[in-house]
Amino acid sequence: MGFAESKYNCYLNYINPPVLCNLRHRTFLSIPDNKSKIVNLLLTNPNKPDITPEESEIKVYLKKGGFLIKDFMNEIDLLKMKFNIERASTKTLSISISPTLNCNFRCVYCFERHKKENMNESVRDSLIKFIERESTTICYLGVNWFGGEPLLKYKFINGLSRNFIEICENKNIRYEASMSTNGYLLSKERYERLVEDCLIGHFQITIDGDRETHDKRRPLCTGEGTFEKILENLKDIASSKVKAKITIRINVDKDNGDSCVRVLNVLDKEGLKDLVDFYFYPVNTLGNVNPCIAAKCFTGREYLKKFLPHFRNFVYSGFKTTEYYMLRKGFCETISPWSWSFAPDGRIYKCTNDLGNKDESIGYLDQSGKIKWNYNLVKWLTFNPFEDEGCIRCKYLPICMGGCPYRRFRLSNNFSCEKECPEFEESIAKLYSLYSFQLSRNKIMKIPED
Repeated sequence: MGFAESKYNCYLNYINPPVLCNLRHRTFLSIPDNKSKIVNLLLTNPNKPDITPEESEIKVYLKKGGFLIKDFMNEIDLLKMKFNIERASTKTLSISISPTLNCNFRCVYCFERHKKENMNESVRDSLIKFIERESTTICYLGVNWFGGEPLLKYKFINGLSRNFIEICENKNIRYEASMSTNGYLLSKERYERLVEDCLIGHFQITIDGDRETHDKRRPLCTGEGTFEKILENLKDIASSKVKAKITIRINVDKDNGDSCVRVLNVLDKEGLKDLVDFYFYPVNTLGNVNPCIAAKCFTGREYLKKFLPHFRNFVYSGFKTTEYYMLRKGFCETISPWSWSFAPDGRIYKCTNDLGNKDESIGYLDQSGKIKWNYNLVKWLTFNPFEDEGCIRCKYLPICMGGCPYRRFRLSNNFSCEKECPEFEESIAKLYSLYSFQLSRNKIMKIPED
């Protein structure tokens, strides 16, 4: 039995000493300068006879990290198998529910019409029946409360959550819930009730900079500012004995780049560093976003160049971040048959970016709790990166898996990896240097120096 070099090896030469990364296994090997020639020799000639004790020792690292694989293995087939197994899983169900499309904010980049459309009792009852039907086969139910602003329907969420929890308890199904909210209505009392009664374990709250910048970008529908109220809520929540994960999402474009840094300084000053983690999210013109802001949007390369240094500074100062997007496994769950997004009127979408755009609905929920599909579903469930020759040839396939399906569908023939994808190698190197102390030890190996 021989060995061959993995096609998904990537040298991170931007780091000193250089690091070898295997993208299929998400493993890293730090290589001292005086060992690099041996590593290169073993990668190019992994079956060389007359191997020295030193070479043999290094070869163990290369095999353990997946940098060398058995020569009969087809890595494309291995990725394809994993993709098909995960995509076809019937044991999990992940749903997003928007109890309203209405919102109490009027964000400058949001292109939604803020319809005062609320989920009625009929749709609620259909959702309960849908979960009851699915409960016969699943072992996990994940619910994300979305919108609009979901907390405008706080009582509705409380009641429906109890229904879901009861079903899951009766069927021994693991239940988890999260919420995407603007944070304005998230008082300490509501936070505690949502965590304890609704089992919401994760809140995502958007803050777009310091007070002046945030209030310009994310005012109330009356025009008043919202920053101070959100900050007050966070400080109150910090004093609670009830704990849940809180992520601060900071939408960034060329108008608020510097202010995004200042808001983290504010959170630090207010003693909230340990309460929250954060990530920056570049605004784009796809989905429910005002197309007039296109000139203000960062390209992927511009975004990484500007914000990775900020990540480094804040993570090293003690902030937590969830920005592992370059190192994540798997694919977007929208292309699976176990992920759905429910609008207030009972229509169903695959991606929350399409919410309210009835032309993109993939079906609706009938009164018996059955989903009635339409042809829009086909493109989602037939999306397959392994049918794209560019993806097959690309060494970044394990961490990209064809990219964002929504962007591909929207851009259609105008989609280009060169335009859409950031500079992977440089970005992975920078992210590695930033997160190396947070990654699990079994993912990072070091060849000992002499």
